[in-house]
Amino acid sequence: MGDSHLPSIRFDFNDSLRVEGRPDRPTRFAGIPLLRELDQRLGTTASLAVRLHDPRDPARVQHSQASLLRSWIYTMASQSSAETATSELRFDPV
Repeated sequence: MGDSHLPSIRFDFNDSLRVEGRPDRPTRFAGIPLLRELDQRLGTTASLAVRLHDPRDPARVQHSQASLLRSWIYTMASQSSAETATSELRFDPV
């Protein structure tokens, strides 16, 4: 109802994701997709990850070092406790 004039943003890293400006539905994680898009375009996390030594056995790795680093950075950026944020973000389809 009347929300058609509100701007929305689509993301390159996940074209099914859309952020809309809606004052009636605030969330503390609204800026994370924007941070992810900027990170994707600049290649910041990927660039950092290739410079880090990963001592893990490749046969047992479930999550790439880049995705773990990304999760940690975004948790810190959201200024929430690591336990709460990663618990909530682990269900994120991105």
